Amino acid sequence: MINLKNEFQLKLAFEILWNFVVFLICFLVVFPIYQKSPNYPFLWINIAFIFVFLSFTRYVFYLKFTFISGSYLFKLALLTISIPLVIVLNYYFNNFRNFMDEQGLQSLFEKFSALENDNMTNYIKSETIFFGVGSIIVSAILPIRMVISIWRQYNHKNTE
Repeated sequence: MINLKNEFQLKLAFEILWNFVVFLICFLVVFPIYQKSPNYPFLWINIAFIFVFLSFTRYVFYLKFTFISGSYLFKLALLTISIPLVIVLNYYFNNFRNFMDEQGLQSLFEKFSALENDNMTNYIKSETIFFGVGSIIVSAILPIRMVISIWRQYNHKNTE
């Protein structure tokens, strides 16, 4: 049996490792965009989409293995933050869609050949829609998961 100190250290190590993986994935996804267009107007929101999607997805499915699994306060904070975060993410995703409709992503890559322009715009459109919609959906699901987790934790302590 693992004692509580070792369990916390394992969960903390897993959290640090996971955050490193998330930042690595963010870098790998966003670097081609930054390389071709350093002034890309949606760079930071794109990073936020990726970070929220990957982090919140882990909390939805693997909350038990995180160091916050026993913390009411952190769960309440996530519950409170995720509800307005859905609205904010949706706002920025709509800004991206409006930019695509009104100006087009091609306007960012006019100095490149037609093939490079098409490849970059398809890449940006695909990954931003994937991570943007995914982050909005997982931000809407996370409060439900936090309520379930808090409820289970509360009932478990009252039955012992």
